[in-house]
Amino acid sequence: MKRLCGVLFLALVFSLSTYITTAKGAEEVITKGKKVKFNYILTVDGKVFDSSEKTGGPLEYVQGDGSIIKGLERQLDGLKAGDKRTIIVSPDEAYGNVDPKAFKEVSKSELPKELVPSVGQILQVRNAEGQAFNAVVSEIKENSVVLNFNHILAGKELKFEITILSVQ
Repeated sequence: MKRLCGVLFLALVFSLSTYITTAKGAEEVITKGKKVKFNYILTVDGKVFDSSEKTGGPLEYVQGDGSIIKGLERQLDGLKAGDKRTIIVSPDEAYGNVDPKAFKEVSKSELPKELVPSVGQILQVRNAEGQAFNAVVSEIKENSVVLNFNHILAGKELKFEITILSVQ
């Protein structure tokens, strides 16, 4: 009976140690289809542009679903919970390069009368179908303004400081 108890005890210890080792070694890595939660600080042109703290908490997405910019998603692949990285994303893997065709000159008479445009001002413009677009005033001329319809981060290198919180 003592011998049987000893064998059972050893079997239990071996099973538990195998389970604990397997659980520790089975850290989830970011791969397609995994749900990921991470904190980030986005810096553009040396200034903090956005952060998970500003937006109310960690960003959650599913790897491979295209819901975040492709350069960031590509560089998160293979990371695991607890990893911290600085990730640089080039314009071609973020919001694209600045497209000169996206600059449109608009007569001041087409703007609301109470609007006093200034360079850098963001305006919301609607097309004929009523769809809203943001445009940045890039130049003011005597009788017109030049609006930039590129994404505000087009042509910009993005620097992300990230911490992976969970991978499921």
